[in-house]
Amino acid sequence: MEFEDDIGGGTGANEDINNWEFLGFSLDAENYHFLYTLLEGSSGRICGDTLVIYAANATYKDRLLKDAYLELIREKAEAEFNININYVRIACMDDFYHPVQQSIIDEDDIPF
Repeated sequence: MEFEDDIGGGTGANEDINNWEFLGFSLDAENYHFLYTLLEGSSGRICGDTLVIYAANATYKDRLLKDAYLELIREKAEAEFNININYVRIACMDDFYHPVQQSIIDEDDIPF
């Protein structure tokens, strides 16, 4: 929440974009198949004048971070959802919750 509040700048506008998946369907219909794939499993939120896209994983996030992709997504999202967007940010859960490495237990270490 702090992440989104910081982006929104205290404007109070901080909400999920309903029917977010429609943006992916529109991109796919317009032959932007790669972007459609990268947006699968994502969600979108509007925080002030910023579109925050929560990518499904860090790999998708890294691939989405191209100026041409961000501009196209911004334009399509403005038209699709009738909202004004000045910025696009990409995040994923790994940004907030770092995976913990599990130690490997050797069979000899089990006491029974």
